[in-house]
Amino acid sequence: MSRFNGATMIVTGAARGIGAATARLAAAQGARLFLTDIIGDELEFLCAAIAADGGITHAMVVDASSEPGAEAMVAACVSAYGRLDIAVNNAGIMQSEVATASELSHEVWQRVMAVNLTGVFLCCRAELRQMLPQGGGVIVNMASIGGITGLNGAPAYAASKHGVVGLTRSIALDYARHGIRCNAICPSGTDTPMVEQAGRAVESYIAARMQADPGLDPGALMPAKIQGLMGRNATAEEQAEGILWLASSQSSFVTGITLPVDGGWTAF
Repeated sequence: MSRFNGATMIVTGAARGIGAATARLAAAQGARLFLTDIIGDELEFLCAAIAADGGITHAMVVDASSEPGAEAMVAACVSAYGRLDIAVNNAGIMQSEVATASELSHEVWQRVMAVNLTGVFLCCRAELRQMLPQGGGVIVNMASIGGITGLNGAPAYAASKHGVVGLTRSIALDYARHGIRCNAICPSGTDTPMVEQAGRAVESYIAARMQADPGLDPGALMPAKIQGLMGRNATAEEQAEGILWLASSQSSFVTGITLPVDGGWTAF
């Protein structure tokens, strides 16, 4: 049973990448899982795999960026398990177009904010309302190194993740006396489908800019500091280890922090 010993855990954005790795590792360490995503077929496949390995899991297709979705998610988790001990608010998106602030469309800005920031707020609010009468709980929010530093060509993404960091710290201050801890994890590049898609978008952006102006220095568009000091991306499992440390009693005196799991990115 290990670290979680039957604790009930919500993981949003669980179908792929870091969310899926977190779910698998948490199940192996005794958590009872309630997994959500908008990708129903992959979510169902993950739940079946966890159950086949002896894990306990329920799943629900939810848009975590909607108020009804966030409320329904927590209600369904409590209906299934009777309580909510841990919430990992992992659902998020990259900026769908690489663009500077002067180039970025209002529509892309709004969509990124709706999912990455408003969605995290709505999930936190629903989770807190359940944890308060229980007398405690743990929330881990998915930020990014883009919540600590700026990112070339991604102003909406960076702004949304800075917002997650501020939200996390405010929740930690307001709810510590109620036995609720709230922290954020800040990954750098990680081998996931979302990051692979973002990498292709960056390559296309640089190629288009260079074609329009062959004299441009590509390093000025996107600096080479992509993979941190270790010279590689993280695995999803490495990010999951950081998330579950924050979620566990091993970090029982830790609240209000942003934990970079970034291969040294923020050491530059």
